[in-house]
Amino acid sequence: MQLLDLAMRVARMHLGPLTAAWACGVLPLTALWAVLIGLWSGIFSAGNTIAPTNAQYFFRWIDSPEGGGVPSYVFFLAVAVYWTAPLASSPLTLVLGKLLFEDRPSFRAVAGEWIRSLPQLLAESVLRRGLWMLTVAGVVVPAAMRAYAAEVILLERNPWRAAPGRISTPQRIVGLHGYWFGTLFARWLVAAVAASILTVAFWLSLRVVCQVLFGPTEVFWDFLVFYPCSLALTTGFFAVVRFLSYLDLRIRREGWEVELLLRAEGDRIARRMSY
Repeated sequence: MQLLDLAMRVARMHLGPLTAAWACGVLPLTALWAVLIGLWSGIFSAGNTIAPTNAQYFFRWIDSPEGGGVPSYVFFLAVAVYWTAPLASSPLTLVLGKLLFEDRPSFRAVAGEWIRSLPQLLAESVLRRGLWMLTVAGVVVPAAMRAYAAEVILLERNPWRAAPGRISTPQRIVGLHGYWFGTLFARWLVAAVAASILTVAFWLSLRVVCQVLFGPTEVFWDFLVFYPCSLALTTGFFAVVRFLSYLDLRIRREGWEVELLLRAEGDRIARRMSY
């Protein structure tokens, strides 16, 4: 819970650059998934009908041909966003890593590092994560045994294959998460519950704001606009939580706090000497 509170403070402190990174990664990918899964489930065909504005008719509308695709749309959109969350939030992770040592991260530097890390991100956070999610242990393994794979790829930038004097990315991921299965799985459970609550809170907040500004809205638009936006906001927030959890794990395992302080002090000295 302390990490959730700290993530809120970090997000508020660096709202500008984090919002820009969120708009470059999480928002467009969530919108793409919403369109693709909406077309697949057929809910866009309900756009020609008037969905109920009164909650008492909601379940009757769900059972109708116009609203019958909504349950599958809600479920599969959540699964797709969860699957690609590390990739979508990778610009956020890079910006957070830069903010450890810089007041204003360079967009060009962040973009360059993201492009160089993209092949490993696709292999680990999309392909391997997707294959794990097709198995019985598909939720447990990415949640506990490879929870910070994206952070390792983006921030440590190891080669995919071991080289002289360099550990490979797969070896580093296994070494970082080893013997911490219980702790990481417990963190995932707490995060899953908090994310579900936060998504509903975002969803209802967006709906209330829209009703106050524009009047009653159709239920169809709740799923077409408010639901994807709430998922995108939750994904962005928990990217900050995951980054802080990664730092916490490195500090516990490796005493990385000392390294962070020394690197930050070295950067400050270098900036003073350059003036």
